[in-house]
Amino acid sequence: MLATSWLLVLLLFVNNSAREDGIAAFNQGRYSVALAKLTEAAKDRGDKQARMFLALTEAALGNCGKALPELTN
Repeated sequence: MLATSWLLVLLLFVNNSAREDGIAAFNQGRYSVALAKLTEAAKDRGDKQARMFLALTEAALGNCGKALPELTN
């Protein structure tokens, strides 16, 4: 049980780090880095911030077809 709890904490930390790193890369205009980090973070469908920044990154890269469904919800 304790091992499961630690694994959950580790996964949450990694996801938050990927989201924060992705958002920072987006704000710096490093869209390819942002895409990789935010794609990882957005695997958690409950992370709305990661999903939104992933869509913004897709749009910035010209992949508007991928971005629109998330941006119009």
